[in-house]
Amino acid sequence: MNKLSVTVLLASMLTVFANAASSGENDSSKEIAGTIGVAFGTYVKMQDAYFLDAEKIGSFNYIGFVVPRDVPYVEFGESESPKGLFVTVKNTIGKCSAGRKISITPYTENGGRVLKYKCASDAGCESLYPNLKYVCQDEENLDASSVEEGIMKDSRDGKVYKTVKFQNVGQTWMAENLNYKIEGSRCLLDKKANCKKYGRLYTWNAAMKACPTGWRVPDSRDWIGLFIEAGWDGEKEGPKREILEIGKKLKSKNGWRNNGNGTDDLKFTAQPGGLAIVSKNMFLEDAAAFWSSFESSRGDVLTYWVTFVRDDVLPANEKKDDFLSVRCVKDE
Repeated sequence: MNKLSVTVLLASMLTVFANAASSGENDSSKEIAGTIGVAFGTYVKMQDAYFLDAEKIGSFNYIGFVVPRDVPYVEFGESESPKGLFVTVKNTIGKCSAGRKISITPYTENGGRVLKYKCASDAGCESLYPNLKYVCQDEENLDASSVEEGIMKDSRDGKVYKTVKFQNVGQTWMAENLNYKIEGSRCLLDKKANCKKYGRLYTWNAAMKACPTGWRVPDSRDWIGLFIEAGWDGEKEGPKREILEIGKKLKSKNGWRNNGNGTDDLKFTAQPGGLAIVSKNMFLEDAAAFWSSFESSRGDVLTYWVTFVRDDVLPANEKKDDFLSVRCVKDE
C-alpha cells in the first residue's frame, strides 16, 4: 500500500479511540466516550450518524464530523501512529460544543506529489484547531517509501533477523519468524532443518516469553495496523471475518504450493512454516499461522493465518497448547 493510500484512508476514516477505562473519570465522561465510539477490533470508528459529509473530491474524501447533540461537548486528541483524530476524556488538545462540526479535506500540491490537509471548525471549537499538528498541519511526500528494511540481532543467541518498519502506521516487525529455542517450542515436523528455514513453532505461553527484550508478540491492534498498511480499508471481510485480498501481499514470492505464492509487497515474507495441532497429534503444512497476544474470555487466543489456497488473511481462535509461528513487534 502506498503512502497516499494509507494517509487518505486514515484521514478519511478519522480513526478514533475512546479511552474511557482510565481511573478517576466520572460517569459523565464515560458516557460521552461510550457515545462516541463503536468497537472495531481494537480501533474505534465514529458512528455513521455522526458523519455530516463524506463527499468525494477527486481522489480524496471530504469528511465532516458533527458533535452529537445529546452530550454537552466532546474532547479531541490526536494520534501520531497511526495518524488520526481521536476522541478522549483525558489529555485533550481541544473540544467542540454540541452541534458544532470540524472537517478535514486532503489536497495535493507540487504536481500532485505533496499531500496536505485543509481543516476547518465551527465557532465553539476554537481550542481544537490550532493544536492539530499530525493531521491538519502535516504534509506527506507521496514519492517516499513507507517501508524501511533493517536488521536486528538477538543478543541471547546471536541470531540476526530481517526487520521492516512501516512509517505510515509506526510499527517495526520482524520480517522473519522467530527462531529462539525455548521450552514449549519445536520445529515443523520435528525436523531441525525446518527451524532454520521457517523459524520455530511455539505454544502461546512460550510465545509470550520468547521475544527478545524490547520486542513483544503483536496484539490485535498491531495486526490491524499491518493489514491497513497492506491496503485493507476496514470493510472487506468475508463471511468468516476473512480479511480479503491482504494475504497475497504478505506471502513470500516463492515457496508456496500450487502457485499459491504472494507478491510480498510489504517485505513481510510469510512462508509456509506450518503449525502443530496437539489435540489431533498432527502437523499442518502449506500454511503460515501466527499468534497474537489477544486472549479471549473463553481462554483461546486470536491467531492469523495465510494459506496457499487463497489470498486472504483468516482470523482463527486457537488453543494455547498448539504450536504456531511468532513474529515479534518492537516496542516503540
